[in-house]
Amino acid sequence: VREYWIVDPLRQRCDFNRRESSSLYTVIRPEASGVYHTPLLPKLALHVPTLWIDPLPGALATAQGVQQMMAE
Repeated sequence: VREYWIVDPLRQRCDFNRRESSSLYTVIRPEASGVYHTPLLPKLALHVPTLWIDPLPGALATAQGVQQMMAE
């Protein structure tokens, strides 16, 4: 596994772990803006604070966000 995520909604915390060439995992933090990028999905821009919005964005808003990412 090259990368795995631990999403803890109770603590409102995400840990993004990426395997380095040495087979050890390094914790990768989102940018200061709260956006996480992974080289495995280059167009993905996950805005972590969005995961804690109550209520979560609906399917339409989510689909529009994905379309915006793919267009960039």
